[in-house]
Amino acid sequence: DGNNDYVRLFDSSELLVDEVNYDDDVPWPTEADSNGPTLELINPSLDNTLGENWNASIGNGTPGAINSIYSADE
Repeated sequence: DGNNDYVRLFDSSELLVDEVNYDDDVPWPTEADSNGPTLELINPSLDNTLGENWNASIGNGTPGAINSIYSADE
């Protein structure tokens, strides 16, 4: 249900590269709570542990492409 979940990313050597504990309550984007859109990090240089640095995707995600809401200015 996307409620308070934990994601960990590992590289091909099984070393932890990144991790985030996210929620479906404000300040996390509530549009991504089982309504189709996925969560997207606004800019990979921002702190991914803060909900305000994420947004709901446009068009239900962009696998293999730049995030639909990516902003190099933020």
